[in-house]
Amino acid sequence: MMKIAVFGAGVIGKLRCDTIRDNPETELVAVVDPDLERAKGAAAGTAAVVEPDFRRVLGGQDLDAVVVSGPVHVHEEQCIAAFEAGCHVLCEKPLS
Repeated sequence: MMKIAVFGAGVIGKLRCDTIRDNPETELVAVVDPDLERAKGAAAGTAAVVEPDFRRVLGGQDLDAVVVSGPVHVHEEQCIAAFEAGCHVLCEKPLS
C-alpha cells in the first residue's frame, strides 16, 4: 500500500485526495492546508491527518509520496523538504 500526503486542499488537491482515496492500492495519510476546514473536506471519508504545517507531516508520518498541489510560491520549499524526507514527489505546477 502506497502512503501519500497531499499538500494543498483546493480544487485540484481535493481531486487528488479523491483519487488516492478511491484507489485500493493507495492510502491518503495526510492533507495539508492552512485552511483546516478545507483540508477536513478533502480528507473526508479517510483516516488522514489534517495539518496546517507540511513540516509536521513530513516529520511525523510514514510516507511514500507527496502530491504538492498548493500555490506556486510554496512548491520549491515543499518539494525539497519532501525529497529530503525520502518521498517521491508529484508537483502540480512548475516550481517557482
